[in-house]
Amino acid sequence: MLLEIVDIDDADKKNVLITPMAAVTFPLQEDERMFIEALKAKVVALGAAGLAATQVGVAKPITAFHVTEDARIWREDVTHLVPLMVLINPSYEPLEEEGEIADWEGCYSGKNYYGKIKRYRAVRYRGQDENGTWIEGIARGFFARLVQHETDHCHHKMCIDRYEESAPYGPQEALLPQRKEELRVRKESLGLGADDPFPFHVIKETTS
Repeated sequence: MLLEIVDIDDADKKNVLITPMAAVTFPLQEDERMFIEALKAKVVALGAAGLAATQVGVAKPITAFHVTEDARIWREDVTHLVPLMVLINPSYEPLEEEGEIADWEGCYSGKNYYGKIKRYRAVRYRGQDENGTWIEGIARGFFARLVQHETDHCHHKMCIDRYEESAPYGPQEALLPQRKEELRVRKESLGLGADDPFPFHVIKETTS
């Protein structure tokens, strides 16, 4: 199954990214199962952190994502690795007491948009797997940002509407050098080389 990325600036195709969609019902049909396998394969082939069905032109609240070692090259807030997983009909609730943080964020469906977005540091997420079983968990750090980004796609929302006005934003090609310089300076301050991964981020437990 050939999947092609839909861009928000494509006037003929963008509606799938911004139009409300019906929930997926269970049991899944065979074509839906085949699509999910193709979506997972697309995530891996792109070297992406995740993709939602709408990003490949399918109006269903389905997303596939993972946190890999590559994320540690770019992100200081990776708490742990997450194997490739699927969430269907996903949602999240912020753990507001843990605050928000702005960080760089881009989107395969918005190649002309890149910048810093404020996200919750931690969220409680919920969704179904391919068998319809409900999955719940708490995501923190980069995993929380990823869950929020992909779940937003499943609710016809895109990150391009969330960029911090006080921070630079624009095409990724133009801003990537700035981000790389920020990374270089930060890693140098930690005694790391440019290609070294950040250590896993440890969440400090709070006591009431």
